[in-house]
Amino acid sequence: CGLKQPVHQLSQGGFAAAVAPEDRKHFAFAHIKALKTITLPDSLLILNSECFIDTGLTGIVIPPHVRFIGGSAFSGCQALRSLSFAGNELKTIEAYAFFDTRLQMETLKIPNSVTSVGIYAFTSGAFKTLILSSGMTEIPQGCFAGGTWLQTLRIPASIKSIGEYAFDGKLGEQITQVYFDGTESEWAQVSI
Repeated sequence: CGLKQPVHQLSQGGFAAAVAPEDRKHFAFAHIKALKTITLPDSLLILNSECFIDTGLTGIVIPPHVRFIGGSAFSGCQALRSLSFAGNELKTIEAYAFFDTRLQMETLKIPNSVTSVGIYAFTSGAFKTLILSSGMTEIPQGCFAGGTWLQTLRIPASIKSIGEYAFDGKLGEQITQVYFDGTESEWAQVSI
């Protein structure tokens, strides 16, 4: 499925109206298990809450000009195995955005443009290496909880706090290398 027309926002009612007009609570492509692939247009600026919740997507490329990924945008997409960011304009990834997606990637790199990531945003993922955005100031509660496979974690000097259960579960048990890009005195100031 490729969107060719200029689209700036996927939001409530979007394409769901064409799928289930009697049920306006659906968001864009929500709950369409048959949806395996989609090419989002470069003109897209916002992915609103729940726009792809519980679909059959297997991979997603976030277009270069997207600035905002809403809460639960891809939550429950258990077939989702790959995620990449085509640009560096993304500022916000809201709570539960990729909750329970089962992402399986060698490396997840949050773009340096990202300044805010919500609670439980990336739970249940499998990453060998996780590189956090230098724009982030906190790793929120449960952000990467429930995942597996993580061996290497890179924390930028901008981080001031790490929330409860941020790396809870099997993910936290396997971390063997943690790199903090700041000084020892900056690390001592991080609230854990």
